[in-house]
Amino acid sequence: MTGGHRSVLRAVVGAVVLSLVVTGCVSLPTSGPVPSAWLHGENGSAQQGEQVIPVPPGSDWLPNEIVEGFLAASGTSRAIARQYLAPRFHWNPGRPTILADTPTYYVPPTVPFTEPGQTKPQVKTYVRVTSKHVETLTAGNIVVSSGPQTFSFTLIRVGGQLRIDGISVAGKPAPSLLLIELPDFSSSYQPRNLYYFPQNGTSTVASQIATTLVPDPVFIQNTAPEAGARQLVMDLLRPPAGWLGGAASTAFPRGTRLLGVQVSGPRAVVDLGGAAVRTGSLQREQMAAQIIWSLTYSPYSAQNATQIRSVVLQIDHHAVVLRQDHKVLPGLRRDFASWVPGTAPASARPAAPPNLYLQAITAPYLGPQVRVRTAGAAPAPAQLPAGLGRGPFSAIAVSPVSSRPPVLAGCRGKNVYVTWMTRAAKPLVQALPAACTSLSWDRSGDLWIAAGPQVYLLPFSAATGLVSPQITTVINPALTGGASDTLSSLQVAPDGVRVAMIVQTKRGSRVIMAAISHGPKSSPVYLAQSSQMVTVGSSITGARPISLTWWDADHLLVLFQPLSGDAQPQLYEVPLNGGPSHQVSTPRGAVSVTAAGTELAVGSTGIPGSLVGQDIYFTNGLDSPWQPLGSGSTAVFPG
Repeated sequence: MTGGHRSVLRAVVGAVVLSLVVTGCVSLPTSGPVPSAWLHGENGSAQQGEQVIPVPPGSDWLPNEIVEGFLAASGTSRAIARQYLAPRFHWNPGRPTILADTPTYYVPPTVPFTEPGQTKPQVKTYVRVTSKHVETLTAGNIVVSSGPQTFSFTLIRVGGQLRIDGISVAGKPAPSLLLIELPDFSSSYQPRNLYYFPQNGTSTVASQIATTLVPDPVFIQNTAPEAGARQLVMDLLRPPAGWLGGAASTAFPRGTRLLGVQVSGPRAVVDLGGAAVRTGSLQREQMAAQIIWSLTYSPYSAQNATQIRSVVLQIDHHAVVLRQDHKVLPGLRRDFASWVPGTAPASARPAAPPNLYLQAITAPYLGPQVRVRTAGAAPAPAQLPAGLGRGPFSAIAVSPVSSRPPVLAGCRGKNVYVTWMTRAAKPLVQALPAACTSLSWDRSGDLWIAAGPQVYLLPFSAATGLVSPQITTVINPALTGGASDTLSSLQVAPDGVRVAMIVQTKRGSRVIMAAISHGPKSSPVYLAQSSQMVTVGSSITGARPISLTWWDADHLLVLFQPLSGDAQPQLYEVPLNGGPSHQVSTPRGAVSVTAAGTELAVGSTGIPGSLVGQDIYFTNGLDSPWQPLGSGSTAVFPG
């Protein structure tokens, strides 16, 4: 907008501008779950950071000023936005389309026209808005344009003033287009999580995973606390859509009604009716856990932190008393801290850090040599049986399931070896259709294997306490790449529902997220059963991902290799909602990364194509200095 018109459309309140605005990079995932209900909130204003203050159109505004003013109002006040429209134009805004780059405005010459049945000619004015990068929020997905996209606005004179009479995209009318510039989206919406339970082919209440919550990243419009809390709870009443569909469910029975939400300072009171009246104590505890986590936790932005700290659940106007270990719970998030694996507060984490396992450098004709580092001690040799083949493993993984001795999985070529770490063990050897590239255990004791473009599973065997020798092919309807595609890294989240993978194709590499769907016993296992996956880390350009690990329930640590020059690999903390990634101090020559709790280790390479010079570095926290652990490769924490 020219002159002083554009300047009156914004005001800055507070000293902190959202990091999403500061980066100016890709701010959302290239695909991912944003339920449409989140994008239809009532008008509200940002509570912190940059606040958009829309104004009505001014007298004699120019065409591009009218369109810019309309876009500035679209994300915050539909009532003011409609003042920019001609009376006959019916605008029915849907889900946002975000202009992720600074758009350009072009006003071509005006075109005279005559309305049907009239003789007096009028003049149509067009304004074309073009953005090099556009992100469209669709039902359950965020789709990024493959190139620049142009939106056309038609303006006519109404009472002597220009007003918008139509919107089109690619020559087709688009009366439901909600076009928002990135700073406006960043100040009008905030990232949050919805929390659901794993769906394991059985009733959620009767399941052994009834106390595990899975986060689903969403964006909500900044509103009054009660309006935001109401929308959160309304979405929790239904099973998740999008990428978690079929993999997670809700504890709220069908037919539950929301009777009311009241927020008074840091406390929220949620009153349920309908089918919720017939629920038992365990199910009510689950419903409370979903509500408490969803209302009290702000996973990505301290500037937009929720003010709600505690929740009182009511059923038909009567307070539900929550008890654990014969104690009444106050309705705080800490009451259910262990229900979200990887997000427990530091005080709830084990005092002793987990063991770190790494391969020692050995000659090819020797079997693999694994060393284990315990807290405060130098790495010591682990006890391994014979029969593990020659040379080091290309990948290793140690089961997080408590067992003595621990269970090691390693692969070399098309063979996977699984064994207890004791010299008397008899290893299980399983042949694969393709060369193994990555291994990961889940919390149930199942071993996940990436080989070529396919994922395989060696399920836990209760009879042996190890894994079954019967390999299972995991069905993935969303990943339909060719035989040349490779899953170079695969890591199952601590919740056992989400999987992070690096997919290498002819067009490049990307980090994707998918959900695990377990049906009833003996039924197929799916990845991305809903045919939807999430791409994260897309703000990192000019580099390809080469290794990843889970950092917490809401972030990955991903190692990127620059595509050109002699630049060194760089580690990034990558949020799972598609927000901007942040660089992490990285040892020179890093080629792999592993993490658990606050512990972090990387493997670095020395001479290319050789084991000579490979070293392991270790740190406790992203801001702590790196310490060398000595020679070795393929370091892993259990998982």
